[in-house]
Amino acid sequence: MTLNSITAVVIGGNAMSGGIGGIAGPMMGAITLGLFQNIVSFAGIDTWWETFVKALIIVVALATPGIINLFRRRV
Repeated sequence: MTLNSITAVVIGGNAMSGGIGGIAGPMMGAITLGLFQNIVSFAGIDTWWETFVKALIIVVALATPGIINLFRRRV
């Protein structure tokens, strides 16, 4: 359940550092995540892939600000 809640917050666009964001984003993230889980379930895809995609979403969301700052420093 922790991975699901963190993924919903990340999809909703809230900052993982805290203090920034509202309730609407995570609610939309939870709806999007629920749709994703239903699609995976009905398509018969292995649940390992579902967990992998959730983890990938979190890693990309956490790495993006650092990568953007790295490119800004080079320019």
